[in-house]
Amino acid sequence: MYRLVRLLRPGVIIETGTFEAQGTYALAAAASANQNNARIFTFDYDGDPTTTLPDAAWGELKSIRQATLDLIRKQFPNCTVEFVEGDTRQILSPFLAERGLKWDLFFQDSMHFYDGILAEWTAMRAHASKTAIVLFDDINEEHPFPQWFKAHEAPNGWVTRSAGPPHLPRPLRYLARAMRIRFRKRQFFCQRLGGSET
Repeated sequence: MYRLVRLLRPGVIIETGTFEAQGTYALAAAASANQNNARIFTFDYDGDPTTTLPDAAWGELKSIRQATLDLIRKQFPNCTVEFVEGDTRQILSPFLAERGLKWDLFFQDSMHFYDGILAEWTAMRAHASKTAIVLFDDINEEHPFPQWFKAHEAPNGWVTRSAGPPHLPRPLRYLARAMRIRFRKRQFFCQRLGGSET
């Protein structure tokens, strides 16, 4: 993730599924090193209905997350990190619309079930920059969502490592190489290469 952010130099990064903010830390470290005043918006909420964590565990998680976010803000002054609490299925679309944001990198690491991923993607797609990259974590190309994505988003200019042109764009080539061994079964990623604004 760090190398990808250094390569892309995204101005606006959206992460869903902050959890302990370890991914946020890597994103912020790279964004700060880029010195391009990147903004990172990371979304999560306590009490995820798809998990069975007891209340005490949610409290501990919140404490760990806050400590990591505080550390990020202290160590990486060349970027802005904003934590947004709430169910992304309800708050993501209005948040992006109200801020007028166009994102360059979307790291989807929250809901790993089809309906949840689709709801987040539906909220995000209208706010993608013309060369946006999206990385869906903890799913692979056999998951139902990538199958839907390839069938419905290719006409809108989105390419994937398996359904793209013969010569993939540089960021996708990098991801395909970097993820081939370690993350092949855990990540699905794609890039926008044009298509109509939605």
